[in-house]
Amino acid sequence: MNAILQDQFQRVENALNALIDSIASYTPSTQAVETLLEADDELTRGLDQRQFTITLSLSNFSQFFLYVAEILGYQYRLIKPIMPKSSSCAKPALHYPIKSPLH
Repeated sequence: MNAILQDQFQRVENALNALIDSIASYTPSTQAVETLLEADDELTRGLDQRQFTITLSLSNFSQFFLYVAEILGYQYRLIKPIMPKSSSCAKPALHYPIKSPLH
């Protein structure tokens, strides 16, 4: 995705340079303006797509943690009946450490 955006930025830069050169040589080109506008539109679409992808990823990530919380709730309900009744024991009788998928 970064390579695509880099190519789109490069296209805008090249189109802008072509327009500046045509203006500097006193022969403004309407084609250079159209090329710049097309390159800008393409870059805008690419950035919008990138933002959508990031938003979707964050949504999926938060949904994952909701599922983890739900699973932990079920685990607690299963373990609670077999936990010792004494208040001196802070940990449940069965303890399953959950390892983060990131480590």
